[in-house]
Amino acid sequence: MVIDPRAHLVPRELLHHQIAIAAAHTVLTVEPDPASLHAFGPDLNDRTAWVPAHREGRHPGRRGRGGVKAGSDPA
Repeated sequence: MVIDPRAHLVPRELLHHQIAIAAAHTVLTVEPDPASLHAFGPDLNDRTAWVPAHREGRHPGRRGRGGVKAGSDPA
């Protein structure tokens, strides 16, 4: 399981390389959706944005379509 709140800031090739080294067969990544990224804004250290971002991050789960992807392909 990879919890990656900064997935949009780091090239995915690095994650794919790390997964290959770990020889992981199944990978679950948790990363922010577009609404959460918008709520966070450009500065992830701006704590005034954390509550709105948390609220946005809960909405997909309530709707039952949180974009969960699991499988053997670390895409």
